[in-house]
Amino acid sequence: MLSPVAVCAKILVQNPWKNGYDWNTSLTVDIVDKWSSIASDLYIALNSSFQRIYLNEPDN
Repeated sequence: MLSPVAVCAKILVQNPWKNGYDWNTSLTVDIVDKWSSIASDLYIALNSSFQRIYLNEPDN
């Protein structure tokens, strides 16, 4: 469930680095918006719950 979010985050981090950004370079509004979207998706993924069905085998 977290893999798609993790991949998007890794790509987002790689793009500024590939384009020559350094630690002191301000990020563009587009990058900040994408990060906000990924952070929102991560929050939703971490706070989602799913019912699990557990089947107990009968005793013989």
